[in-house]
Amino acid sequence: MIKITRDDIQKIYDESSLMKFLKEKLNLPIPEGLNFEEITSNFSNFALGFNGYMADQVLDCQEISISSGQPSGIFIVRCKGEATPALILRNVAQSLGRWGRNPADLRFFCVNRHFQPTAFAYLNDFEIEGEWHSIVLNILQWTQDNTFINIRSEHEICDTIFPDVSTDKQNNESVMPAGKSFSIENLLEKLENIGTPLSTYWEIHKGINTGCNKAFVIEKSKHQELINEDPKSDDIIESKVGKFQESRWKSELKRLIWIPSSKFKKWPWSNARSELEAEEIFEQTYPAIFNHLNEYKNDLKNRQSCKGEFYWELSQREHYPEFNGPKIFFYNKPPILAFYDESDAIVVNGFVHCIRTDDLSLLAILNSKFFEWYAKTKWSKKDEKATLNKTNLKDFPIVAITETQKTEISDLVELILDDFNSADVPDLEEELDKLIYDLYKLTSGEIKLIEEETNK
Repeated sequence: MIKITRDDIQKIYDESSLMKFLKEKLNLPIPEGLNFEEITSNFSNFALGFNGYMADQVLDCQEISISSGQPSGIFIVRCKGEATPALILRNVAQSLGRWGRNPADLRFFCVNRHFQPTAFAYLNDFEIEGEWHSIVLNILQWTQDNTFINIRSEHEICDTIFPDVSTDKQNNESVMPAGKSFSIENLLEKLENIGTPLSTYWEIHKGINTGCNKAFVIEKSKHQELINEDPKSDDIIESKVGKFQESRWKSELKRLIWIPSSKFKKWPWSNARSELEAEEIFEQTYPAIFNHLNEYKNDLKNRQSCKGEFYWELSQREHYPEFNGPKIFFYNKPPILAFYDESDAIVVNGFVHCIRTDDLSLLAILNSKFFEWYAKTKWSKKDEKATLNKTNLKDFPIVAITETQKTEISDLVELILDDFNSADVPDLEEELDKLIYDLYKLTSGEIKLIEEETNK
């Protein structure tokens, strides 16, 4: 029997002391030097299907995974403390049951926001699936003010109710050969369980359409030619971003002739009585730009959409705050590549999307082998390569990341951005792949599966 005394409970007041309790009193093989986040997998409220009252009561739900990615069946459920442990733990167990976990194999520590334990519980075996009201929830409940164990002598917890989480057993499981028999479906389910949809943290914005990129999108050399001919041309030429090379991380900026519609912006020609009169005013105002766009006049006139009040205008509004400042942008056609830009450049092309953020760890994830595998597996249609669009990406699972992990990943990304043509980039990318595997708590078998699939 494992003796849990009042003194044992009294000593638990934070993550560190809880870790010590798990290791010394429950004999869990937790390696030295690891923190709580490094030995747990998070089940978000979204994954548990919680909203409203339950989402407000459950701060987080973590499963102990001593060996990366290997579930133990032991959960730490951190709660506000307003609802009873019985209500919370029944709901957690029921949700995990919907994910294919046998509730009878699960063990729960209910703790407060400071990781002080308020209850330990487990469920009896049950015969009628879904009859949650009839399931016996064995609760050993404590209170922190006087550490009173209020279920008689049941503070003696039988060690046989804990699953075997020995290091030897988990190491054997983690080297399971990868392949189709490994169950890709199980891995995808695991990722959805431990992650929160990307759209919870960031909005995804679609690039603008010009309807005639060859007219509006110009090279730097053409930009210089236009301002040499007429310095005022520079007033309506902006930076733009898009996909221009088959490498990732950082894209060369092109230029955009930016003439929002008279519907949104007042131009010298906006109140002209006819298009011919407006065209004459446009030519007088920006002669170099007029001559350039005049080469594409028929194409500009024949645009079915994206045309402003006049054929040389864009249908866009004047200001796009969603493109201001640092952003990650990506092209949704294969190959999937992500880039970073810190300027106010406008994202052009309906096939290009962006996320306003300076979080370089997200950029690392989107450019990783792990993400390539996920996209290929999750979003590829028959005989077609994966596409990355707003609908797909919004549900991509983002796992919790510590500040230490974020710093380590971001530092490597910055080295790449400083010189993305460097010969060191492949080695840095390989190191980032390893950090992303650790971030998603992947086992060696799961990593082998991903490497084999992405190297085909």
